[in-house]
Amino acid sequence: MVKEQPGSKPKHYTIPIFIPGIACPFQCIFCDQEKITGRQNLPTPEEVLQTIHQYLSTIPGHGSTIETGFFGGTFTGLPLKTQEMYLSLLQPFLKEGSVAGIRLSTRPDHITPEILDFLK
Repeated sequence: MVKEQPGSKPKHYTIPIFIPGIACPFQCIFCDQEKITGRQNLPTPEEVLQTIHQYLSTIPGHGSTIETGFFGGTFTGLPLKTQEMYLSLLQPFLKEGSVAGIRLSTRPDHITPEILDFLK
């Protein structure tokens, strides 16, 4: 971990995990995920873990708030088993406290009471 400078204020960091727009049925001109992220396929579990470890090795841990975010697609539009797989990868980081929370990109029409219960 990188050490904080004396007197520096704690910062907020988000570790980005980019998922392409596979789960989104729309092709909005402002949201061309292939061009934005350079990805056409979902990241493998190994790629997700590698990204998290890489970022954690460079972020000052003491006093920082660190989250992981699934960006670039409609996360809740992915099949539930895929969502569960990605979220389960983050559980050890949440339990040990190296990651404080999870963010995700989605569309309002891909949120249901069942999805909200699942995410809790």
